[in-house]
Amino acid sequence: MAERAVIAKIIETRASMPRREGAWLALFESGRIIGTIGGGSIEHLVLERCRRVLAGEEEASVVWYTKELTGMACGGDARVDIHRAGEGEMESLLAGAEADRLRAFVYGAGHVGAELVHLLARLDFDPVVVDDRSGMAVPERLPDAARIVCGSYRDLAALNALPDGRDFAVVLTHGHAADVDVLDQLLPRRPAYVGCIGSRRKAAIARDELVSRGHGRDLVGSIHLPIGEGILAVTPAEIAVSIAAQMIRVRAGMRSVKPHGRAGRGLS
Repeated sequence: MAERAVIAKIIETRASMPRREGAWLALFESGRIIGTIGGGSIEHLVLERCRRVLAGEEEASVVWYTKELTGMACGGDARVDIHRAGEGEMESLLAGAEADRLRAFVYGAGHVGAELVHLLARLDFDPVVVDDRSGMAVPERLPDAARIVCGSYRDLAALNALPDGRDFAVVLTHGHAADVDVLDQLLPRRPAYVGCIGSRRKAAIARDELVSRGHGRDLVGSIHLPIGEGILAVTPAEIAVSIAAQMIRVRAGMRSVKPHGRAGRGLS
């Protein structure tokens, strides 16, 4: 028999809130919690109500959690639907969350690549790692990778290692020539994000080479090169954080509901 659960889902927001419409959590009989509606006092209050619904002490309900009730400094309100999970509903939510995950192709399994893969797996990306060195492209170094590919950077199509339009691509190979070879194959695929490691001097050289290979300047200019947010990163782990932060920002811009946008609807 499946474990019973109560689901809380944000169905409307007003003003600033940490999570927007569609965010959800589920509380199971065992006490296990999946998902989040933003943490803080609102999540604490919602979980308390979920526990009462699960225990049969309260009925399912739709509740406005206003700033006066939550005391949250962000000053927003959220309307939350709290109900027992129906048959197949939990499976549907989990399948939807899995479908929302984006693939992140990481070309290069060196120090920065390994640190980045570790981060991305925890940020709801599915990292696909590609490297032409057999000693680097191994599960022992990359336990969080969804897939590991070892082969030549010169023919990524033969390796089935090219992204689609929703995918992200990060180029961190062991040399400038390989970086350009990979970018040359990525650009026609038009991934949602393309970034490449390197200095500003290397960026100028790489862009000129890509234009000489027939790519338009606007398309070449869309590459995040140098890659990452400007946080003065130095170590491989710091550089990975700067790259992951940039990828999060780009992913947020792709969502139909902006995670920190402002909703204008009133209470009802």
